[in-house]
Amino acid sequence: MAQNRKLQDLLDANNVSGSIEESNQASLPIVYRYSLEGAATASVDITLPYQIMVIGVDVVVGGVGTTSDTVAILNGGVSITGNLSIASSSLGDVVSASSLSPTKTVAKGGTLRCTQTDGGGGDAPPVEVLVTAIRL
Repeated sequence: MAQNRKLQDLLDANNVSGSIEESNQASLPIVYRYSLEGAATASVDITLPYQIMVIGVDVVVGGVGTTSDTVAILNGGVSITGNLSIASSSLGDVVSASSLSPTKTVAKGGTLRCTQTDGGGGDAPPVEVLVTAIRL
């Protein structure tokens, strides 16, 4: 079967081809999605095949948060976002990281970890966590 080569080399996983000065590169964003069921404290890890820099984190809350329920994104065991409180959130609320730490660059082969902490009672709401990054 013949392959369509019209778009070959137009885009790659790192840069957008085009007329951009060599010192400035345009990068396509990558979004990592974590689905956490809630109830108890849990962590989910992604081992990265290439180096990335996290540029944004959003948490979509799937229920009612209670006292001390939090979500955090980590570079291995080091916090990128700090604890994002979902304690007084309601169904459909979006909690965004207002700042990122200097550890926002994760090395090739490194671990991008999402941790949800239940503040007690086993009642943390389910969440969808979207981590936006660019490949370096």
